[in-house]
Amino acid sequence: MGSSLLKKLIMSLIIVGGLGFIAYSIFFMAPSADVSSVASSTDSTGDGNDIVSLAQKLQNVKIDQTLFSSNIFKSLKDYSAPVTPEPQGRPNPFASIGNDANFVPSTPVTKPATTTQKSAGATSGVF
Repeated sequence: MGSSLLKKLIMSLIIVGGLGFIAYSIFFMAPSADVSSVASSTDSTGDGNDIVSLAQKLQNVKIDQTLFSSNIFKSLKDYSAPVTPEPQGRPNPFASIGNDANFVPSTPVTKPATTTQKSAGATSGVF
């Protein structure tokens, strides 16, 4: 009985030790590639020369303006749908349900200007 327990303990230690070694080698060992060789293999224009050359190439692009006056371009139709205003949701979507009454807007709410109406029966009216 003691021999069986000892074998299980030794096998468990070997398995845990092997898994620990694998985890250490994956997460904590330095990569095998040399950093200087990786830096020299990439393009050495780290100061933005590639962006400057791309901008110069874009400045040389010429668009034929007759495209916009052609009948084919003029026959194109706009099928976009207008964006209609949707009702807004809760003022604070993260507040618990029922706490919307305590909401104070961060921007002051302006009231519409009161208009006065002169008629035979009333001197002024507020809408």
